[in-house]
Amino acid sequence: METNKKNTHGGRRIGAGRKSNLGTPTSVIRVPSYRKRNIKIEIDMFQSHIINKPYNYSASEIYEVINDLIYFLINCQERAREGKIKGFEELTPMQRYAILNLKSKFS
Repeated sequence: METNKKNTHGGRRIGAGRKSNLGTPTSVIRVPSYRKRNIKIEIDMFQSHIINKPYNYSASEIYEVINDLIYFLINCQERAREGKIKGFEELTPMQRYAILNLKSKFS
């Protein structure tokens, strides 16, 4: 015997699920396991900066995150010089200059 009762448990519902503590819409992505901790720290540091509160991480953890970001930026600069960034020519001259002169900002 079948019933026509609507199932009210589970499934997608408006307003269901964990709320964001960032105060902005979020999305789920997959990241390599070895990068997960640093990405969480980056997000927390960004959030702390926005609401002007102190970081909750040790200096060595922050150093590791900053090192990763600097490595990434310098790698982007090298790729730009090699012509391996799609749409680079669409940037303004000032934006292209900023990418190509990153090292001078960190020296």
